[in-house]
Amino acid sequence: MVKAVIVQRVVPHYRVHLFEELHRRLGWRVVCSEVGPSHGLEMASPDNHEWLTTVPFRRSRTNPYRARASFKSIICQTRPEALVCEFTLQFSVVWRLALLGSPVPFAFWSQGWNRERGFTDLFDRLVQG
Repeated sequence: MVKAVIVQRVVPHYRVHLFEELHRRLGWRVVCSEVGPSHGLEMASPDNHEWLTTVPFRRSRTNPYRARASFKSIICQTRPEALVCEFTLQFSVVWRLALLGSPVPFAFWSQGWNRERGFTDLFDRLVQG
């Protein structure tokens, strides 16, 4: 059983060192999509990192940032004691955790709201309410 699993849509190169240290010091692992938008950034590969596991995510045809993943598959594949999930309203696992909870303790993490950009997408504005 893994101590904790971090669930993200993608793992960009600038987060690799953080996740390596969390794995080395605490035994944490990361689950992310097999593919996703990269904005031209280098993405981490499970071939190069023992702490990284990929699972199939379904992406929206109209919005590549909107992702759906099987929560059950993530839990069965990793068997974590706890979850840390990237907080974005465009990720189905967030909605699953927020509405139905989790069989293990969980927390959300986020980079925060971009105050300069604000809520520009219709979906974001509806959430802002």
